[in-house]
Amino acid sequence: MSRQVNRFDRLEQDTHQIKLNLAILTERAETFVTKNDFNALASRADTFATKSDLQVLTERADTFATKSDLQVLAERADTFATKSALQVMAERMETFATKSDILGLATREVLAEVRNDLNLLRVEMYKALTGQTKWLTACMFMVAILSLTAAKLIFV
Repeated sequence: MSRQVNRFDRLEQDTHQIKLNLAILTERAETFVTKNDFNALASRADTFATKSDLQVLTERADTFATKSDLQVLAERADTFATKSALQVMAERMETFATKSDILGLATREVLAEVRNDLNLLRVEMYKALTGQTKWLTACMFMVAILSLTAAKLIFV
């Protein structure tokens, strides 16, 4: 009888150990990768970035414009002339008097007329520049307002 009790004790210990091992294996089995998971990962592997891809991107990043570069360009853009303004200036330039034309004038009356014409041109130029400045400022405010409105619609 004592022999049977020993065998039962031994059997209980073995059964307990088997239960523990089964619980451990069951927990590990939940994290196993199935063949389907592996095939899906292998099919997506073509789109992964490699180390050489990242090195190429790092090398090209030196040529990218930074935020400060764009801010400097935006500040300088205020002084740019538009294509239409340059065309108007080119048309007017054909009627400008050269130094030799002015030296060829003999009378003071003609010089007075030229001065008056120059003053009129200055006034026209001032009005054109003022109008462009106002238009550019209005455009900048409109872009800012539209950007803030779009941001509000997107993020709120």
